[in-house]
Amino acid sequence: MQQKSFNQKSEIQEYNATVPLVQTLSLPPTARPPLLRPLAWRILVTFLALIGLTVLGLLAGTSWLEAATLAKPPGRAGAAPFALPFTMPNLMPNLMPNSAVHAAPRAAPNAFGAGDRLVMAFYYSWFDENTWTYDKLSDMPSEQYVSRDRGIMGRHIDQAQGAGIDAFLVAWYGPAGGTNQTEPNLAAMLDEAAARGFKIGILFETDGPFFSGVGDVTTALQHAQNTHFNHPAYLKVDGRPVVYFWRPTTYGVDTWRNVRSQSDPSYTNIWISEGVNTAYLDVFDGHHLYSNTWNPPADLHGVNRRYANEVAAARDRLGSYKFWVATVMPGYNDVKIRAGAGGFAQDRQGGAYYTRSWDAAIASNPNWIVINSFNEWPEGSYIESSAAHGNHYMNLTGQYSGQFKAGGGLNVALTVPVPAEPAPTPTPTPEPTSPTAFVNVAALNLRAGPGVDFPILTQVTQGAALPITGRHPAAAEWWQVESGGAGGSETGWVHREFVTSGGPMDQVGILADAALPQLAVAAFEQATNPVPQATDADPTTEATDLTDLAARAASLTLPAETGTPENGADPAEPELATLSRAIAPLPDTGQTAAQSISSTVSSTTSATVIEAGATGAGANPAFMPDAMPIPNPTQFSLHPYLSR
Repeated sequence: MQQKSFNQKSEIQEYNATVPLVQTLSLPPTARPPLLRPLAWRILVTFLALIGLTVLGLLAGTSWLEAATLAKPPGRAGAAPFALPFTMPNLMPNLMPNSAVHAAPRAAPNAFGAGDRLVMAFYYSWFDENTWTYDKLSDMPSEQYVSRDRGIMGRHIDQAQGAGIDAFLVAWYGPAGGTNQTEPNLAAMLDEAAARGFKIGILFETDGPFFSGVGDVTTALQHAQNTHFNHPAYLKVDGRPVVYFWRPTTYGVDTWRNVRSQSDPSYTNIWISEGVNTAYLDVFDGHHLYSNTWNPPADLHGVNRRYANEVAAARDRLGSYKFWVATVMPGYNDVKIRAGAGGFAQDRQGGAYYTRSWDAAIASNPNWIVINSFNEWPEGSYIESSAAHGNHYMNLTGQYSGQFKAGGGLNVALTVPVPAEPAPTPTPTPEPTSPTAFVNVAALNLRAGPGVDFPILTQVTQGAALPITGRHPAAAEWWQVESGGAGGSETGWVHREFVTSGGPMDQVGILADAALPQLAVAAFEQATNPVPQATDADPTTEATDLTDLAARAASLTLPAETGTPENGADPAEPELATLSRAIAPLPDTGQTAAQSISSTVSSTTSATVIEAGATGAGANPAFMPDAMPIPNPTQFSLHPYLSR
């Protein structure tokens, strides 16, 4: 538009100073000064436009300023259908929300349906000036930042949109806590997303530092329901707010049923559970694995198929729709933050691992795909532009997100589920008066230290209540507990994934560094029975010592992400037979490690050494090896389910 010259503007101001406006407007149109006629007309049009926008705002639940910006059609550049004769921010800055000051003009909000193939990414907003050091990280962002910077939030959203990502799932510790930056940062992210037509969901950190129990979890979800879910940028599918949960196994299924009855009694939200236990689908609406990059590596196709099938079985069993969300990861490296406590690295292979991860996810026919992660730097699962990789993984994300949205995945039509009739109220179990871990798998290893490289002291059975005696930040996945037995009590460590904690968890003491036991592989090997020489195996495949045997066993993976052999044979079965003959019986059991593995291989052609024990009817309810009676010498490090 051509701008008025300074002289024209001065003439209007000078004329208005000498001719009263009311007097001038009372003149016939032909008698009005030529410069005033357009001005008066513009004032009238502006007044009528403001009235119209106010009415629209009342009908749409927005302010007149929001209505003015929403009037611009989505996805189009250029001017809005009409232009006001002055700039709103300069005229009334104090009436503008902060998001409008800091963010780009708002685009029309997206409306997602249940049949849309969505790509989401986990996002973390707790980084500050002290984060960026190679003492803690294996790589750095291309440009270091602090998460509270709203300009950074906007930049990340723009980058995500360019890569085909539909929503961030922002890690959230709830609304409480004086040092909790996730609450204000979530609110700011929602405003920045609203200004860009992007969506933000919550990744609910169930074991966050500001939750002391079920009451705090319930209160936080009620706050989210009443506050964040009402924001126009909050992620909704068919109008239902979506919430992902990290580590829901912190509490039992019945506890979550009670929490939901208080925070979402009409089941109008979409709750996505996490982990290897799909029994939580009794209460939750969908399932995902936060991580499917394990140590040693599992068959990504087999893992995705398994959990897609379990979710499908839950749909049939429960008679209500359940979402399957497949996870993709570019790699993993948490060695610098968990050295000596189970840290490991999965090489990115120049993007080849990420490609296989996407292929396996899409092949499992998911409703949605979630990327772990956009910026989880300490665990090395980021796709954000970095010093080492540049924009390579953002570019790959754009390529594969487009492929997923173009085909594959599930199309579904959903209605809001009707909550099932409540089951009879069970007799409540008294809340323990001290921190306690309740075993929720058939058999759980009690180890001498917080890691699978420590010897197994004994096994505890399902339902056992173990007093929690300590924890350590370097071994966040483990509890130190006390186990009583015929020979008296002993102190050991159990993996948190296989227990439900209860009692005043804030009373769990943090152990000193000196209290952490060191690796004791030598002691373990000394206590293990000698390995007998096999007598009827092919000498080229026999194991002559435990170390060599463990290395070979850890290398058995079928079918190495290539699918089941055409003849249906299981290439690992002969190897497992050899291992079964070569390993001596374990202490306190009549079964060898290889036998416990091979006994379940025949139930599925997609099983691997790592996954054995959890497939088929009557299988161990948790397939991770630390819930199985399997020794773990140095090179046979069957790591539990690793997700942070």
